[in-house]
Amino acid sequence: MNRLYAYLRLYANFFQPVMKMTEKKRIGSKLQKKHDDIKTPYQRLLESSYVSEAQKS
Repeated sequence: MNRLYAYLRLYANFFQPVMKMTEKKRIGSKLQKKHDDIKTPYQRLLESSYVSEAQKS
């Protein structure tokens, strides 16, 4: 079972795109949500400034 979860983790991080919510505000009784572009978690990590260029390559 652990091997299966290891493959699922890789699949989710490298191939499953995610719409990340960037803002949520309440207007009266309704919520308004804004989302970032659709990207995989791995793409977001590569675009991050917290990761050094040596680690990215």
